[in-house]
Amino acid sequence: MQISHGLKSMSTLKSGCVLTIGNFDGVHLGHRTIISQLLERSRQFKVPGVVMTFDPHPSMVLRPQNPTKRLFSLLDLKEQLSELEVSELIIEPFTFEFSQISAQDFISRLIVPILHPLDILIGYDFVFGRNREGSLSVLMELAKKYSFNIEQVAPINYNNEVVSSTRIRKLIESGDVSQARDLLGRPYYIEGEVVRGEGRGEKLGYATANINFSSEVLPALGVYITEFQIAGKKLASVTNIGRKPTFHENYDITVETHVINAHENFYGRNIRVDFLKRLRAELKFNSSYELIEQIDKDVLEAKKYFSIK
Repeated sequence: MQISHGLKSMSTLKSGCVLTIGNFDGVHLGHRTIISQLLERSRQFKVPGVVMTFDPHPSMVLRPQNPTKRLFSLLDLKEQLSELEVSELIIEPFTFEFSQISAQDFISRLIVPILHPLDILIGYDFVFGRNREGSLSVLMELAKKYSFNIEQVAPINYNNEVVSSTRIRKLIESGDVSQARDLLGRPYYIEGEVVRGEGRGEKLGYATANINFSSEVLPALGVYITEFQIAGKKLASVTNIGRKPTFHENYDITVETHVINAHENFYGRNIRVDFLKRLRAELKFNSSYELIEQIDKDVLEAKKYFSIK
């Protein structure tokens, strides 16, 4: 997959392309439907299938006091689109100046002269241009003027609700990682370096990898069945997200993963944790003994999930 950092940095696609534009945060089932149709059209016309996105997320520029939390990093987007065999990804730098370009100028001065789109596929809620003035009707008029086709792809529904990054974000933050997984088409995950913690897990009989995470979206406080990924290996695990209320008051949120049947030292290594199922909320116990009894039950549930004896 070819990656271009901004329209002005790339060569003109004289033969044309099939184009879609959006944030594509999470590359969820709705996004995948658009991209599937994009690739089908690009094969039909024998031209590149092009995805255009923005970095930073437009909300970081337009409402920095309350920006949208990204589900995944830009690197994840690149990896997902590459796996889907998208021909070209354009990452347009989003600045305040860029946000002030009118819908007319965006199409006439940037999209048409550089990309020469034959088709533009858009999502059900797509708008563009200064003050979100570029509605579907505006885009249809521009399509007539500049001789390209527009297709608005219908949303995907799951349990009678539209699949969207916003909905997935809310599911994750409420702890429903199972349904978030269904809407994403893959597990939600966080990544980070394993760092030293208090060492209490080992004293309790359940050593944990403490993760210095950078994710903007974090599942609700609680205990989860997870998959711990390191160096190409996927290991059964249980992860606690919380403030350690049994031992602390108002402690910073930590992410601690116990890898089942593992005796390896993970310090200093970069890992990934996939969230598969929520077991329970975080609880405050009266003693370490009560906590150990509950951890025993949590690990047993995880072993059943992974069919580990």
